[in-house]
Amino acid sequence: MSAHPMSAHPMSAHATTERHLIFDWNGTLIDDLEAAVAGVNIVLAGQDLPPIDREAYRRHFGFPIQSFYARLGVDFQRIAFRDLGRQYLAHFNEAIRACRVFPGTFELLDEARRHGWSVSVLSASEMTTLRSNLGDAGLLDRVDHVYGLDDEHATGKLDLAR
Repeated sequence: MSAHPMSAHPMSAHATTERHLIFDWNGTLIDDLEAAVAGVNIVLAGQDLPPIDREAYRRHFGFPIQSFYARLGVDFQRIAFRDLGRQYLAHFNEAIRACRVFPGTFELLDEARRHGWSVSVLSASEMTTLRSNLGDAGLLDRVDHVYGLDDEHATGKLDLAR
């Protein structure tokens, strides 16, 4: 991590005393890339498609998730998107439990709160699963707000962020 977020606070005539940090979950606070790639490769194998690596995952990933899988060649005539999601999540939701948060995460969140900043986590994960994952990682008690989706379709989080 570069500049310490607590040391940089540009002020303007319109500055507010409200201080709030919003973090994404997957790939930002938790290093779950390997779990995500492995889950995608399980889905691809079921479609007789070649596996992808980390770089291909990063290059193609995006929302909505159905478009991501379409870019990888998944044929939704062969598998319903809902079934694909279940296949992926059956692996991923188990594998994420073994993933570690990025170095410095605990310290950053604790420092932010010590300085009076509130902290939120925003994710395209389903809310109950997200709260469970944060608890497993030891972060649930270190954040003030958790925002996840109402379902497991991972359509995106833009509306939730707004």
